[in-house]
Amino acid sequence: MKHTLFTREEEIKRIEADIEAKKIDFENRKAALENAKRESERVYNDKLRKMRADHEAELARREQDYADKQEADNQRYQELYNQKQEEAEKFEQRLHDLLIQHKKILKDLETENALEL
Repeated sequence: MKHTLFTREEEIKRIEADIEAKKIDFENRKAALENAKRESERVYNDKLRKMRADHEAELARREQDYADKQEADNQRYQELYNQKQEEAEKFEQRLHDLLIQHKKILKDLETENALEL
């Protein structure tokens, strides 16, 4: 009976040691998983920050490109508008000169006609 009691006590101690070892192993694995989770979250947050920064930079670049294109379009429009204005002014000046020349010719013809009469 002593022998079975002794073996049972040994078995209980072995089981308790096994339980303790499993508890330690569980705690170690749990700590490792928590560390891995924190590392994954850190990597994710770093990637997310980088993606957002890249997106902001790309958005700013596109906005600047659009603003530059708008400015170039506005300058081109202004150049064409000024060119048309200059052409219109030249045309008006030529028309005015032709009108004066025409009036002069008419006056000369009237004077000649008056002299002939």
